[in-house]
Amino acid sequence: MLILASGSPRRTELIQRIVNEFQSLTSDIEERGSDKWPDFEIPPLQLAPPFPVSVADDPRLWAWRKATDVALIYRDSIEPGTAILGADTVVVGPGRTLGKPRDRQDALNMLTLLRGEPHYVVTGFVVLRTTAGEPVCFHHEAVISTVFMRAYEYFEIEGYVATGEPFDKAGAYALQGHGGKLVSHVEGCINNVVGLPVCRVRRALVAAGEQVRPYPYGGFCEHCLPVS
Repeated sequence: MLILASGSPRRTELIQRIVNEFQSLTSDIEERGSDKWPDFEIPPLQLAPPFPVSVADDPRLWAWRKATDVALIYRDSIEPGTAILGADTVVVGPGRTLGKPRDRQDALNMLTLLRGEPHYVVTGFVVLRTTAGEPVCFHHEAVISTVFMRAYEYFEIEGYVATGEPFDKAGAYALQGHGGKLVSHVEGCINNVVGLPVCRVRRALVAAGEQVRPYPYGGFCEHCLPVS
């Protein structure tokens, strides 16, 4: 049975579209911090120069760290050979990577920065196999979507921040929630912006020999080709 190394309600809903059975196990490695690095190379993300993502912030690195941490924490209860899916999403605005806002003013500042401009949302994901020792990385990938925000008024983002929705969201907005009203359009995978590129993850799981649904609920993303 597949293990999802995340407790995110959004990723839980998305993974249900492509697999029948999975178990969600979480790690607090982001809060603890980590200096652990994988034995595979993480190539630079192909983003324009005003949109930097340092290697230390790369979502593929943190997806690997989350999945590896889950494998090690729960090694006594996970059967060898089990696949673990880890994922991490970052919002990349002009000149900075945007995490979850610290407070109301930080959320307002982020949404003001993004106003009327395109930015990138990058989800990194990995598929690991558990072993008697360190888990083995079978697949790692980053998927990039471009989000274009409306030229919204300041009172609009004040009202949105007042809902409380932005405070646990990278970039201070949720496309699938009230924050979708601030978005003009998305180029690329919309599910990627929500937190998991369903079609690309399904393709990786098929290659790993995992059992998947015949097709995702809602069909395949227009930017992805079906894999039987």
